[in-house]
Amino acid sequence: MITELQLLREIKQQFGWPVDTLRYAIPSKSRYVYNTQKQLQTLDPLNAKRVKESLRKLAFAQKWLRLLTVLPWIQGILVTGSVAALNAKENDDIDIWLLVTEKRLWLTRSFDILLYGLLGLRRFAGDSEASPKMRNKFCFNYYMSVSALALPEKSPSFAMQFVDAIPLWFRENGVYAELVRQNKWVATFFPSWYAHVKRWVYDIPFHIKRDGIVVGKILNFFEYGIGCLMLSKAKKQLILSKKEVYSATFTTWGTPRILSRYDYETFAKGSQEK
Repeated sequence: MITELQLLREIKQQFGWPVDTLRYAIPSKSRYVYNTQKQLQTLDPLNAKRVKESLRKLAFAQKWLRLLTVLPWIQGILVTGSVAALNAKENDDIDIWLLVTEKRLWLTRSFDILLYGLLGLRRFAGDSEASPKMRNKFCFNYYMSVSALALPEKSPSFAMQFVDAIPLWFRENGVYAELVRQNKWVATFFPSWYAHVKRWVYDIPFHIKRDGIVVGKILNFFEYGIGCLMLSKAKKQLILSKKEVYSATFTTWGTPRILSRYDYETFAKGSQEK
């Protein structure tokens, strides 16, 4: 049976990624613990540089993503991709995974487009991978409703993305606990990581404060309208059913650009650069 370390090595070596920074994102109640295979000071210069750059980008994300927490329906923020893998280069963007209250996906997306677009901190679909302008820009590539916290694909690549993801902020610890509970299949690939996290989060209750009836209906109205506008091009129609608009997720994970054989096009080619 393949071990966790062997699985991590196999995926990283397949794409020529540095293997000396193998680690899990181990959350604790007060801070993040970065477990690397070797201490930072013993890494070769290339790996050490990428670890330091990843930690700088993480600090940058912590500073600027606080602005999102003013939205009461934002329930969680995680960092994924090359930053979470401690393998970021200077010009890499920062991949973000957002957890939101049910029927607040499009309101969230419109807010982050407007806010971080105006600040010049958001990556858009047409932006080039290789451009230095991508440095420290946020790539919001997964919006997930707390009503559907199970990842859609039970594969090694999704499992690795999950265990690499760094929990940056949660409105309640119960949100992250529920995310872990609903993805217990990850233990199939990374049993020791799951057992470690489960010890402190599994019994934390999960509950979400809902909007009042009137406020909720008003926000639902705007959610539907904004969702229709954002989906109109893809669906080739302006008026959509509520079922189509009130989606539980919006993501580019699983597409060739974002998660083809564990982020091959986004990260692997760049990681082979010396």
